[in-house]
Amino acid sequence: MSETSRYESIARTLSTLIERGVLRPGDRVPSLRDTREQSGASLGTIMQAYARLEDVGLIEARSRSGYYVRARPSPPAAEPAMSSPPKVSTEVNVASLVFDVLEAIKQPEIVPLGSAFPSPEHFPNEKLNRATVDAARRLSVWSSVRRLTQRMEIDHDPKKSSSDGCRALVECTRRARTCSR
Repeated sequence: MSETSRYESIARTLSTLIERGVLRPGDRVPSLRDTREQSGASLGTIMQAYARLEDVGLIEARSRSGYYVRARPSPPAAEPAMSSPPKVSTEVNVASLVFDVLEAIKQPEIVPLGSAFPSPEHFPNEKLNRATVDAARRLSVWSSVRRLTQRMEIDHDPKKSSSDGCRALVECTRRARTCSR
């Protein structure tokens, strides 16, 4: 038997094992040495057979690991059929579409990707709480009271206000201002 037909015979044998499912995608193909011992062919002939199987796409070489059966590419998906829209226009009721979307949002298996209101569970609440507490600690107490009383002075003239508490707060902050100066 010639070397040409010998490597083709070895390639055909391995190819048959792959096609019948004896060697599945991801399985290790017998090593070059094992195949040489089994077939009695030279290492060069075995390498030619493996190269042929690689060219056809049945196996792949992995560096320092050997040869493995390649996963077969799935057949391409069928082209979708051409749609034929209705020849007559139909009326679209936007309000009913909006209500359909709002009803669909209630279903837990549907993710509202178009919603302008993210779910509160996505917020980093712990971080926000810590940041708020840190900001509140750094904030001067008197600056908050001053802002509050300034706002009250604008909204409620103490002379016209019937609230004694409001007047007392405004007067207290005025005294605090003069004491701190």
